[in-house]
Amino acid sequence: ATLKQDDLERLPALGDDAARSIAWLPGIAAADKSARLSIRGGGSDEALIVLDGLEIDEPFHLQDFLAFSSIVDARAIGRMDVLTGIFPAEYGDRTSGVIDLSIAEPADTDATRVGLSLINASVLSGGRLSDAGGSWLMSARSWYPDAVLDIVDPGGEDISPSYNDLLGKVQVQLPGGSLLSAHLLASRDDVDYQADLKDARAEAGDDHLYTWINWKTPWTARLYAQTLVSSSRAGRSRNGRILEAAGGVAQVVDARSYASFGLKQDWIFTAGERSSLKWGFDARQLEAEYAYRSHVEQTDPLAAGGASALSVIDRDLSLNPSGTELGAYVAGRFRVFSPLTFEVGVRRDRQTLTGEAETSPRVNLAWAPGDRSVLRAGWGRLHQPQGINELQIEDGVLDFFPAQRAERWEVDFNHLFAGGLKLGVSAYVKSMTRLRPRYENLFNPIQLFPEAEPDRVRIAPGRAVAR
Repeated sequence: ATLKQDDLERLPALGDDAARSIAWLPGIAAADKSARLSIRGGGSDEALIVLDGLEIDEPFHLQDFLAFSSIVDARAIGRMDVLTGIFPAEYGDRTSGVIDLSIAEPADTDATRVGLSLINASVLSGGRLSDAGGSWLMSARSWYPDAVLDIVDPGGEDISPSYNDLLGKVQVQLPGGSLLSAHLLASRDDVDYQADLKDARAEAGDDHLYTWINWKTPWTARLYAQTLVSSSRAGRSRNGRILEAAGGVAQVVDARSYASFGLKQDWIFTAGERSSLKWGFDARQLEAEYAYRSHVEQTDPLAAGGASALSVIDRDLSLNPSGTELGAYVAGRFRVFSPLTFEVGVRRDRQTLTGEAETSPRVNLAWAPGDRSVLRAGWGRLHQPQGINELQIEDGVLDFFPAQRAERWEVDFNHLFAGGLKLGVSAYVKSMTRLRPRYENLFNPIQLFPEAEPDRVRIAPGRAVAR
């Protein structure tokens, strides 16, 4: 699906949030309290989110607590491509789908919009650069902690979240038709928790900073290139002490940070009306720091009258992983005859964190028997490596797992009736193997220190199927 700025503004979305604005689309499932998305039966971490060419590794506010909203203002988005099928070879590292966001072009005259709601306050401003023939756009949002508290429904506890985000873009036109743009995306989250009886105190914070430069160049009428240089930093922390009514104790000091520097280039060559070729590569240097200490005493209220501690867990862990991610792809699109078009592509990825490499082929067919109908079919083998920011060190995990593997088949039929009604029918099967283990809480997943709860379990599936 492709959504333009007018479509996004008409859709009801809490706090003008980009992630929540697409929750109504077919094939997408979303929760009320969280902005995380599930695409065609996949996990919330299986969707790739791209903003003006840059992959956003951590796109949500309150990442460890609720992920209440994304860090991108929907009003600043001019176009959103939601790919739930077999996405092209230029996209990698995910197995379910792609949400490709493009920042809006400002109006010919300077304009500023101010928004006030029960959830947040926002400012969106943009205009033209008269001398350089370019444009600029800026979006800033600040969220109200008390209003967010009511929505989260924490059960009367004194939880005070606050967070802000800032998005900026400056674009200039160069001689020869090239476009050079500079981007910034930043956010800051803070959560304070204080129980009435002073038996619990916790603090958590996240901060993100993405900066990148994009250079779009039409070398000839048939050859086009895009080059992107990026730098990103993120930090997350959790500190606190909680005394449970049953006698349990949890003390946690958790600090982690991530950084990356990337170079990406994409090329498109149009050979004629019936064929085109695209290729490209991306490379990222990654580094992270993990420092985690915890003391957990878990008791069972049904054992020995609730006075006996069943387990004591002490962890003092530190890790400084670093590595590189390399990827390259090539794909060709061909129109065999007027109604039938197919695209075949393959990408090759390598991660030094695990010392492995993956090959991911994809094939897509589109048959349009008329102006109002199109039948699509696709097959692909996709891989999703574990990100350097996804290590569950709080559960004692110190090693990165191999990339998950998915094989997908699907068929889609769409028909547009004369009155504007659209009919879509889809069928798909996704088989996944090499799934990495994960830790979850059975009863209450919304916790500042979920690893200290007695309902924490390790889930290690051998395979999975979504259909």
